[in-house]
This record gives sequence, C-alpha cells and structure tokens, in this order.
Amino acid sequence: MVFALLAVATIAGNTLVIAAFVVDRKLRSFGNYFILNLAMSDLVVGMLIAVYAPYALSGCWRLTRTGCLAFLLLDYVVPLASAWNMALISLDRYWSVAHAVEYRVRQNVGRAVALMSVPWTAGVVWYGPTVLFWPFLAGRAADDDETVCRVPFHDHVGYLIASSCVEFAAPFLTVTAINILIYVNIRRRSRGLVAAARSDSTAARARDDGGGGRLGGVKACRARTILSRDKRSARSLAILVVVFLVTWAPFEISAFVDQICGLCIPGSVSEIVFWLLWLNSTINPILYPFLQQRFRVTFVRILSRLFRLPSSSSSSTSAASSPPHRPDRTFAELQTRYEATSVC
Repeated sequence: MVFALLAVATIAGNTLVIAAFVVDRKLRSFGNYFILNLAMSDLVVGMLIAVYAPYALSGCWRLTRTGCLAFLLLDYVVPLASAWNMALISLDRYWSVAHAVEYRVRQNVGRAVALMSVPWTAGVVWYGPTVLFWPFLAGRAADDDETVCRVPFHDHVGYLIASSCVEFAAPFLTVTAINILIYVNIRRRSRGLVAAARSDSTAARARDDGGGGRLGGVKACRARTILSRDKRSARSLAILVVVFLVTWAPFEISAFVDQICGLCIPGSVSEIVFWLLWLNSTINPILYPFLQQRFRVTFVRILSRLFRLPSSSSSSTSAASSPPHRPDRTFAELQTRYEATSVC
C-alpha cells in the first residue's frame, strides 16, 4: 500500500509539473526547461517504483528477461541523469546571476533542449553497454535465472565505485562549487549596492538639480530588484540541493562503503536508503510551488479546473451573476501578487 501511494504521488506530482509547463507560457523560461527535465526523470522514477514494488514484496521477477534489462537500464540511467541535471540547474543559475546580459542574449529553446539531452546521453553512454552487454565485456556467462533481476556487474567492486563517483561524487562537487560561486557573486554585489547607495545619497545632498538624483534612484531601484530576484533564485536552488543531498547521500555513501568493506551494510539499511533515494522524486514537485510562485499560480489554476464540479443548466444563470468561484478568486489573487512582485 505504501509503495502504491509513493508511486501514485510521484507520478501525479511530476505530471502536474509537466502540465504546468505546457499550459503556462510564462513558465517556459530558459532555466525552467531544466526543471522540466528533472520532472521528466522523476516521472520515470515514479513508473519504476510501480514496477519494482511487486518484485520487492514477492522477491520474484515476473516481467521476462527483456523487461528486466529495460528496467535496470532506466533504473541506472535516470538517477545519473537526475544528478547531473541538478548540476545543470546550478550552472544555469550561476550564468543568470554572474553573466546576466550574455545569459539573456544566448538563451533559446534549441540551446535548452541541447543541454537537456546531455545528462541523458551521459547516463546511456556510461550504463548502457555495461547493463546490456556486461557478460560479453567481462567474458563470463550471463545469469539465466529469470526470477532474479539485478545488474550483471553487482559484484564488480571497481566499476561500482567508479559509478558512485560519476553518479554522485562528481555532480555533488560540481553543485557545491557552483553554489559557492553564486554566493560569492551575490555577496559582492550586495556590498557594491550598499556602497553605491551611500555614495548616491551623499552626492544627492550636494546637488541642487534633482533630475540626476531621480535617475540614480531609478537605477538603484532596478539594481535592488535584480539582486532580490537573484537572491530568491539562489535560495530556491539551495533548498533543492539540500533535499537532493539528504535523500541521495545515504544511499551513495552506503553503496560505496558496502563495496569497500565486503558487503558489511545490513540489507534492511540498504533497502531504506534505496527508497530514500527514490523519495527525492516525490518531494521535488512539492517543492516547486513553494520555491517559485509562478508554479504555485499555475498549479492552482490546473487543480481548480480539474476538480471543479460540472454546473447544471439550471444553475447557469445564477452562476453568471454570482461571485467568482473560490479557486478562480484564489488564482486571481495569486496572479495579481505574482505580477506585483515582478516590478520595482
């Protein structure tokens, strides 16, 4: 029952994220394409949970050997793509903060789609040959037991350690370094803005003509607005990264240690951290509306339309003169608030 609820919640949440991206043009910004990419990988994880749950409960694989290989390929490619997509999201945030002018000039859908394909391509290149052709590469017989579904390199310590480095250690170090650079950039700009404000205030007192002071005030207001937006973006990214680390690190560390110490991690612990890893795909779509108000606005609009009761013909006349439906009012209020925060 718990597995079923987790699968349904993961699939439903990430489907809602993808639907929001489709129906709301304002969500189709360059950076949000990478959120879409992450949502698609999380959606696949939800489907994998639905497939894996019966196997975890019964201990017997029933979906043929071909189905097992397809499951294993996705099971290993998708997490790697998700981890490097998190690094891609961080890199996009850094570009928008540190190189804003160049970022606006170069952003386009083609470039976004090309970058979205990089994590998936890396996952297929790294895991595709080993999952599908390991017996040929290692020169040993394939496992003929069709009731067991596991990767053929499950006992190869060197490759598993290398996979942990490629799948977790490298993207973790990349994300950490990029977030430090974002923090340093925002801190430097904040200090510069404070110094500029003090200088403008001193100069304004010495000037008799107020026109220049007004222009300086407009520039300062715009600089504060951009800095505030970048701070919100950096804060949202930091929350996503922290959740990513909390849910991923236990599994990756235990898998790494387990290979070094000769399978010394208890099976129950491995199972718990494994499900914690997949839980990240359930949490992500819950975070988006809290971290980005535009997602919250669009989610309310989609859910209000989805769960609105059909009106009968007899009540159509009264409905025209009655106050707006509660979800409509909520959507209008959120829309107004979102537009108000986008101006200085």
